[in-house]
Amino acid sequence: GIVIYGCLNAVLASLVRLFGVFVVKANGFRIFPWQKTDAATVRKIAGTGGWNLAIGTAMNLHIRADALLMNIFFSLEGNAIFGLAVYVSAMVKQISGGMVDGLEAVSTRVSSKDNEGSLKRLVSRTGRQTAMVVFPAIIGVVVLFDPLVHVWLGSHLGELQSTEQLLIIGAVLLVGYGARAISDGWRLVFYGAGYIRSYAPILLAGGLANPIIGVMLIFMLPDSVSWVGPAAAFAVTMLMFNGIGMVLKSERASGLRQGHSYLSLLRPLFAAILATPAILVASFFDLDHLSRILLSAIPFVLLYGLLAWAIVLDARERAMILAIPRKIIAFRRKGASSGTTL
Repeated sequence: GIVIYGCLNAVLASLVRLFGVFVVKANGFRIFPWQKTDAATVRKIAGTGGWNLAIGTAMNLHIRADALLMNIFFSLEGNAIFGLAVYVSAMVKQISGGMVDGLEAVSTRVSSKDNEGSLKRLVSRTGRQTAMVVFPAIIGVVVLFDPLVHVWLGSHLGELQSTEQLLIIGAVLLVGYGARAISDGWRLVFYGAGYIRSYAPILLAGGLANPIIGVMLIFMLPDSVSWVGPAAAFAVTMLMFNGIGMVLKSERASGLRQGHSYLSLLRPLFAAILATPAILVASFFDLDHLSRILLSAIPFVLLYGLLAWAIVLDARERAMILAIPRKIIAFRRKGASSGTTL
C-alpha cells in the first residue's frame, strides 16, 4: 500500500508540473530555446540545474535523516514522537510558504537587472515581510504547543507514554523551521540574482552535516535527554548553514554589506515581542484546549496586526493594502458592465 501511494504521488505530481509547462508553452512563451542556444549557455543552464538538484537533496536530507536516527537509536516509539513533533512544528514553514513561493516570481526580475540597489531593497523587504509572518507563528506555536497537540493529534496521543518529549522536541524543531522559513526567502532572492553557485555548497554541506551532528549529540548528551539530539542537529544546521552561512556568503558575493539582511528582522521581532502578552492571558484561566487556542490566538492576532501595520509595514505597503478593496470593486464593476454588454 505504501509503495502504491508513493508511486501515485510521484506520477500525479509529475503530471501537474508537466501540465503547467504545456500551458505556459501554449500561451506563446519561449521556454524551449535550445535551437538558438550555444554550447556554453547550455552548460551554464545545466550547471545551475545541478546545483538546484544538490540543494533539493540537501534540504530533504535534514528531517528524513533525523527521523532515521530516531528510529535506529530510539526505536519505533522515538520515531513516532519525532514524527508527531514535526507534524506540529512544520506549521511555521507552511504558514510562510505562500510568502516564500511568491518570491520565486519576484526573484526573476532581479536576474534581469544588474542593480545592486534593487537587490539590496528586495533582500530587506523579503526578510521583513517573511519575518512578519514567521515570528508571530513561532510565538503562537511555542505558547500553544500543548493545546495544539491535543486538538490536532487527538487519539494519537493515547499511544504515547508521555507528551513531555513531544513538547521538547517540537520546541527545538521550531528553531530550525523558523531559520529555514526566513532564509528560504533570501535564498530565492540571491538565486534570482545569479549567486546560486556561491551559496549552494554551504547548503549541501549542511545537509551532509545534519546526520553527523545528530549522531554526535546522541552520544554526547546525557542519556536522559539524548533523544533531543536529532532535533537539535536540525536546529543547529539550519541556523548555522542556512540562516548564517548561506546569507553571509551570498552577501559577500553580491557586494552587500555583511549582516545587512538581518537588520530587516528587527521591526517584526519588536512587534511580535510587544504582542506576546496578549497570547498569554488565556493561560491563567481553566479552559479546554480548543477554547484556550481561540481565546489566545484572536487577541494576539488582532494586537499583532495593529502593531505590524504601525511598525513593520512602510507607507507604500500600507497604501497598497488600502487600495485592494477599491481594486476589487472596480474589477467587479468592470466585469458586470462587460456582462451587460454581452
